[in-house]
Amino acid sequence: MPGLITLATCVALAASHYAFAPARIDAAITASQAHASADRIGPMGIPSQWLPYLRTYGFDVAKVNSDACENVIACTWILATTDCLMTAQRAWASGSHNLSDRAKTWQFTVRWIADKAGVSPSLVNSVIEQESGFNPSALGPKTRSGVRAVGLMQIMPSTAKKLGIDTYDPTQNLWDGTWYLANLLRAEAGNAAQALAAYDTGPGAVSKYGGIPPHQETQNHAPSVIRRAAVRGGRYELRCDK
Repeated sequence: MPGLITLATCVALAASHYAFAPARIDAAITASQAHASADRIGPMGIPSQWLPYLRTYGFDVAKVNSDACENVIACTWILATTDCLMTAQRAWASGSHNLSDRAKTWQFTVRWIADKAGVSPSLVNSVIEQESGFNPSALGPKTRSGVRAVGLMQIMPSTAKKLGIDTYDPTQNLWDGTWYLANLLRAEAGNAAQALAAYDTGPGAVSKYGGIPPHQETQNHAPSVIRRAAVRGGRYELRCDK
């Protein structure tokens, strides 16, 4: 009985904090118990693929695995955020006519991650189009060391290794690339041109030259991405932070 009371209390706390219906949390717990599997975690059956994103957002993944209350709170955040973004997706869909069909496939994920990172989805879309043409299997040209950038946002294997992500997984690739772009924008005080130049050639090159490096590719890269983002509009007002 104490365990049940504790879990019920956690449900109530999570429902209150995330403004989410307790009945839906209870339903998720019931469904999880009826369809338990090895790749789902805790009383709410969080898919293991969510763990990298929960970690980045500030959840203690060890507790999400071991503590029933933390598991309920984390999963309620997932459900509430997904609901918010579904609302955003419906509102946005009417204006998506200027994206390719390949790009539209990724918009829910792009907008969810962009919302978390505080970056304009239009800018993220423009980077993806520039880097990979929305091809999740895209491989960049070989560097001098023989490695290639990978995927939608062209993540280097060394970067993926540092962050512990699978760069061949499109969602993790988007997550890593978008947060990297967000950090560059902050480092460059919101200067999109310099942030994009740093994304293209590395922050060291921007620091060395005190701005966009004098390389033809980089000189073309940043303005191209910015123009494309401007055409699509950079505003995205609905926030899903809880």
